[in-house]
Amino acid sequence: MSANTPEWAVQIQQNIHQLDTKLDQLLHHLQKLTAASTRPQPAPITHPTFCGYPCSWEIDDAGWPTYIYLEDGTLASHREKQGHHWYSASLGDGQYGEHYLKFRRAAPPDGVLVMPSPQPSDPDPDKEASLKELHTLGRSLHGHDWPQIGPQLVHTHTSGRTDKSTDMQPAELAALIQALQKET
Repeated sequence: MSANTPEWAVQIQQNIHQLDTKLDQLLHHLQKLTAASTRPQPAPITHPTFCGYPCSWEIDDAGWPTYIYLEDGTLASHREKQGHHWYSASLGDGQYGEHYLKFRRAAPPDGVLVMPSPQPSDPDPDKEASLKELHTLGRSLHGHDWPQIGPQLVHTHTSGRTDKSTDMQPAELAALIQALQKET
């Protein structure tokens, strides 16, 4: 820029330079994120673990799992005596073998218990198909009134237990579908 450049143009040039610097930083961070996303991700945890061992879902108030699975597939039960905690496996004939996993604390060390996040249950494909059939029939018979009539019919066919078709038992759902088919 020259000495004759208006002040407003100098300000615009400075703003452009600042934006250019910020854009370079943003692109650099985006490249890091892209590189990180291509790394293999660990498989989601589907079962709780304790010190790396698969363990029971039942956890006592102090945070100890009821049992852990050892490498050979045997169950080792939680034991406690005088503040010591360990897991022991039954060897048969009333004998127990101590597992080397021992703790001298009143509570498990932080981070040894890993509980998976809740997973949505697998939808029942038969029920999904029945629900689709129910709503297709309902819309074909009742048109735009189906959103009001459907919950009423569900309420009637479930003896007042629910208004939601997704909460219906398979027999109730089949009976309602049959009733709608008779109307066609």
